[in-house]
Amino acid sequence: MPHTEQNIQMIIEKATKRELVQGMVHPTTGFVYGSELPDYGDGSIALLDVVPKAVKSMKRLPFKDSRIIEVVASPNTWYSRVASRGSQHSETDRHARIKEAKINLEWALGRDDVIWIDNSGDMEDVTDVALEVIGGRTVSSSKARSLGEKLLKQISTLHVE
Repeated sequence: MPHTEQNIQMIIEKATKRELVQGMVHPTTGFVYGSELPDYGDGSIALLDVVPKAVKSMKRLPFKDSRIIEVVASPNTWYSRVASRGSQHSETDRHARIKEAKINLEWALGRDDVIWIDNSGDMEDVTDVALEVIGGRTVSSSKARSLGEKLLKQISTLHVE
């Protein structure tokens, strides 16, 4: 939903009534995020894009199982995708996204329970791997983790505050 004062008030009201499963203020953009029970469907499979700070609270929810998946691209692919967006994002937003990427990569690389997926290639192949992981199949993620390490090094050379 759009980041408007009216929507922020609605989220605050839902939080006050304890109708949210989770809610938070994004650390770099200041946007407010939240999820409600219906967002999780029938509970058999739920995908949620969360920031690292939310993982601990998500793990407390009564899901049968959960997995942390970090989707990462090679540094060259990442850079070309960022560059291809041109002026789609403001300079401030671009810096916030780079800062968020750095925070997320540092967090994920500091854990041993993260499943890494390489998003450098064909989207259908990436989707197939993600579906395998969701289905409970074990996939090798050491190559993708290595890409995450390389990407973090590249991002760390960018001077954004």
